[in-house]
Amino acid sequence: MFYNFFALGDDEFEELSRDILSRELDQKMRIFGKGADQGIDIADCKDGRTIIAQCKNYINTPTSDLMSALEKEKDKVEKLNPKEYYLFINKDISPKRIGSARKVAHFGSWPSMER
Repeated sequence: MFYNFFALGDDEFEELSRDILSRELDQKMRIFGKGADQGIDIADCKDGRTIIAQCKNYINTPTSDLMSALEKEKDKVEKLNPKEYYLFINKDISPKRIGSARKVAHFGSWPSMER
């Protein structure tokens, strides 16, 4: 079966990301509303700061814009200092760009974000 994830709107992508993360962590997660989210699109339901996730639905946006957005997220996430941080990206990018995104999004001495 083929799924076209590139057709997802921002809200649908956040919902899918939340559902994946909830299932992976076996924990209920919530989505924050649009607007100034301080770097949080999805968070745990306990305190909203222990586990956070950011969703980047940049399918029709240049990769350079994605990389710039990730750079801007860095300070927000470091300030929040969550126990776990997850980044969901909906963009067809090369393996080299994936490596670059990991470097940009790897904050401080956090363990590998790969799951």
